Amino acid sequence: MLSTPLSANLSPFIRLFIALAAGIGLAALVEYLDTTVRTRQDLDPLALEVLGVVPGK
Repeated sequence: MLSTPLSANLSPFIRLFIALAAGIGLAALVEYLDTTVRTRQDLDPLALEVLGVVPGK
């Protein structure tokens, strides 16, 4: 068994790099799993019709 936690053995720069990599990875995963339809072109590959449109700015 380790007498000290693993985080105590890592330098602050390595911990910062791990935190940044985890944050970027989590943001990429959330974006990849997002199924929101934002434009008409998002429906083209699915061969679906547009039933209505909310006017934008």
